[in-house]
Amino acid sequence: MPTSTTTSPPSADQDAFEDALRTFQSTPAYEPEAPPDIERVREGLGLAELDAVVDALGLDQPALQDVLGISVRTLQRRRKQGDALTAAESDRLWRLLHIWQRSRAAFSADEAARTWLKTPHGLLGGETPLERLDTEPGLREVEDLLTTIDETGAA
Repeated sequence: MPTSTTTSPPSADQDAFEDALRTFQSTPAYEPEAPPDIERVREGLGLAELDAVVDALGLDQPALQDVLGISVRTLQRRRKQGDALTAAESDRLWRLLHIWQRSRAAFSADEAARTWLKTPHGLLGGETPLERLDTEPGLREVEDLLTTIDETGAA
């Protein structure tokens, strides 16, 4: 006796998911500004740029120290003296800015990008994307993951 292959109507949750997916796919991608150029990074980015990135990502001091390798005391001294970041510190800030912009483009929403950057991921060895930015290989892993998310619409 043949079995019936009737399909049940999609649930309300499924309908909502499909609507959200269509909206996401039809929304033009966010086009971030370009990160600072090589010369500006070599000369040393300013503390105003650091503050803007920190505010945009909602980073606290411990996270900032981990990602950029700059102590709170060092930042206080730089502010007092009006000094810019060193080339190495500027390079680490560039990494953070670059990944922030890439994540905003991949997720098309600042809050989603912020959450993703601060969430541990199995594909990153249980670390957050921000924690992986302390090395060049870590940066590449995060970039690869963002590329996969962006190209597959997996967000």
